[in-house]
Amino acid sequence: EAAPVPAERVYFAAPTAESASTSQVIIVRDVGFTGSAIFLHVSINGVRAVSFDPGERWETRLAPGTYLFGVIPTDAFGAATEHVIDQTLIAGQTYQYRLGGSVQTGPRIQRTMVEAARAP
Repeated sequence: EAAPVPAERVYFAAPTAESASTSQVIIVRDVGFTGSAIFLHVSINGVRAVSFDPGERWETRLAPGTYLFGVIPTDAFGAATEHVIDQTLIAGQTYQYRLGGSVQTGPRIQRTMVEAARAP
C-alpha cells in the first residue's frame, strides 16, 4: 500500500517493459518515526538511483547479473556510512527489498523475498 516514489526523485533509467529476460526489483521504505525527516537514497552499483520518503515504493526491471544495492540517509555533515548488500538477479524472478533500520544501526536495506516467475 506504499505510494510510488515521485518521478522527480527517480534518477535511474531502466527498461520498463516486462520481459522474461529481466528481473523485477521492488524496494519499499518503512513507515515510521525514525529518520522520517530525511530521505533515504538508494544506489545501484554505486550510482544514486532513487530517493525515498517514508512509506514509498519503487519498482524497476534489471538485466540478470550481480548488483550492489546501497542505502544512505541525507547527511549534511558527511558522517553517514552507506549500507550495501549484493544480489545476483536471475531473469524472470521478482526481488523485494525493505528500507528500514534504527537509531543504533542506521538505515539498512534488506532482502524480503525472491519469487520465481510464474509460467503464463
